Amino acid sequence: RITKAIPYNRDLYRYAQVRSFFARVEVLVETLQQLSTGFAAERALELIDYALLRINRALRTIDDSGGFRFYSVETLGELHIQVLAEIGWPIKKIAGYLLDLYADEIAELYPKIPVSYLSILGDEGLNIFNDALQAEWDELPSLEGKPDQQIEWRTQQPYWNLQAPLLFIARQRGDLDGEIALRAKIATSDHLLLDISKLCLQHDRLEEAIDWWQKAAELAKKSISPARNFGLAEQEIKILCYQEKFDQALELRWSVFQRSPGLERYRQLTAMARQAGDESNWYQKSVEYLDSQTDRPGQSAYDLIAEIHLHERHPERALSLATNQELNPSILLEIIRINRDQQTEILPLYIRLAEFNIQRSKNDAYHEAINLLKEARTVLDEALQENLNNEVVGLHGKYKAKRNFKKWLEESFPL
Repeated sequence: RITKAIPYNRDLYRYAQVRSFFARVEVLVETLQQLSTGFAAERALELIDYALLRINRALRTIDDSGGFRFYSVETLGELHIQVLAEIGWPIKKIAGYLLDLYADEIAELYPKIPVSYLSILGDEGLNIFNDALQAEWDELPSLEGKPDQQIEWRTQQPYWNLQAPLLFIARQRGDLDGEIALRAKIATSDHLLLDISKLCLQHDRLEEAIDWWQKAAELAKKSISPARNFGLAEQEIKILCYQEKFDQALELRWSVFQRSPGLERYRQLTAMARQAGDESNWYQKSVEYLDSQTDRPGQSAYDLIAEIHLHERHPERALSLATNQELNPSILLEIIRINRDQQTEILPLYIRLAEFNIQRSKNDAYHEAINLLKEARTVLDEALQENLNNEVVGLHGKYKAKRNFKKWLEESFPL
């Protein structure tokens, strides 16, 4: 029945075909689940393994991007754990069986090994499992310090396959030295070396954290296309803070902000200033710096200045900036809404934002533009309604070629 329900080489790629295929598999799996209690445990295990083997083979010629297999695979996985717990094998045999599964590509269809089988393996089985993988791991040469770009993916794959369960077991045992050694052996990039530095610092091993940070910094210099590695700077800041060298950390935080400005980096900067007890006006200093960088690529410096003004609760400064500079539409809308009492100033901003959407020439953008105009009509006092109506008439004439916009505008603002 399993063979018939899960055929091979079907070349199924259409959504309906794949759904129908796995609907039949689900019926089989539910039947197997009901009948499994009537089989000897070894026979039930054999049937589960065979069903998963058939599914794995069938997936070679089936496009299951819709995930229809998941129910059957998860049900078989739950049944697998249940049957293996009842099978009565010696622990050594169970560990060997799971090791064989883990080494096979089909392991991806089973519950996570060994994590999902801890209650079955116990300490003895976990030790057997670990020792076998550790022996394979020890035979592999170290990759530490070799740049990622110089190592083929296929070379690294065996390391990844072995490292994952060994790391899990090391954490289970609280073996920090073991975890560090496992990470170090495959540390082929500065970010992997940084991970070890972070791990050491989390466990109050400062000297080791510094040593691994230095190794990461050296490896970053060897990168074929070195990017601005802010991870290095962030870890250096954490190390400096751990040493209570807050002034140095603040200096580095300012350098990071200058290299990669952003609202979150600004928040980090001001938080570090408070921690360092520095009373400099970092708000003013940051805005002045950004004002000198208005021609740099990336996020508009004016956008960030506006965000900082809002963050520091100076909406009137953000409004003044919006009046004189082009800003990101989402930031502009936030400025408009937080300055509703400044009605004369926000009316032209509503019109600017409406025009931005009209010029996108999409129906949803037309609706968004009209909704902004309707919002303005609700917000503005009676004295400014005539001004708004005049602006709407102007938009109607200016964009008369955009028929859908014109039609929907007339429905909301009869002319």
